[in-house]
Amino acid sequence: MRVRNALFVGAAAVLLALMVPMGTANAATGSFEYATQPDNVPHLLNNPGDGQCYNIRGDGFAANITDRDVELYVGANCRGDIVNVLTPEQEDPDVAFGSVKFIR
Repeated sequence: MRVRNALFVGAAAVLLALMVPMGTANAATGSFEYATQPDNVPHLLNNPGDGQCYNIRGDGFAANITDRDVELYVGANCRGDIVNVLTPEQEDPDVAFGSVKFIR
């Protein structure tokens, strides 16, 4: 009887653990580095949120040092053409953009 109760409790614990949703990350881990003109000064955007649009204007280099892809848009509010998509650890030495969005 004790063995059966122990098995039931163990099985219930496993079932409960499987029913609890896994935590989902809502931010990229790492930094997005970009430059502005005319002085080509580097700027960092740390741990950006997934799917959130950032109105940052870059003109020069851009480096994606996150674990997400980043879309670089011509215009503000992530509108207009996508000028580049940088995968993790990818960079573009000469790109101009008006906003960025990190995607899974």
